[in-house]
Amino acid sequence: MPSMTKEEIDKFLQEPVLARVGFITEDGSPTVIPVWFDYDGQNIFLIARQRSKWLDYIAKDPRVCVTIDADKLPYEKVIIQGTASIIDVDWLPYGERCATRYFGNKKYLGESIDQPRVMVKIPMTKFVSWKAVGDGNYKEWHPRYLVPGTNWANKADAAKSNK
Repeated sequence: MPSMTKEEIDKFLQEPVLARVGFITEDGSPTVIPVWFDYDGQNIFLIARQRSKWLDYIAKDPRVCVTIDADKLPYEKVIIQGTASIIDVDWLPYGERCATRYFGNKKYLGESIDQPRVMVKIPMTKFVSWKAVGDGNYKEWHPRYLVPGTNWANKADAAKSNK
């Protein structure tokens, strides 16, 4: 599948799609949680309730994997591997942006505004992206998946030769 451009990534990560964040639990088991996120062009930000168990996982092992993907065409996906850090910033502006993006307004914050939240930052230093539009041809597969000598591999090779 073709990679997304920086502009496509920036646009996609402003949409109301969920991030799925993978952590290692205290017993070494992997776990994944769906969360809202905010994006500033270089980092993913998560807002956790102060009593969220996954904050303990980050404190013990900050390595994470984040998958953000669309469940309808075009199937856009961004996968980030990184190191999460708990940061000391006011969570409210991030919360307001998320509530507006996911619900269309800030009402979600409502009376829960007094509940403590914690901010988590994940730099997008190591990530991959791709976009599938459903054309049904070899261009939607990464070349490493094409088996030499097969129809699609031959078409991909011919396309490279014509450039």
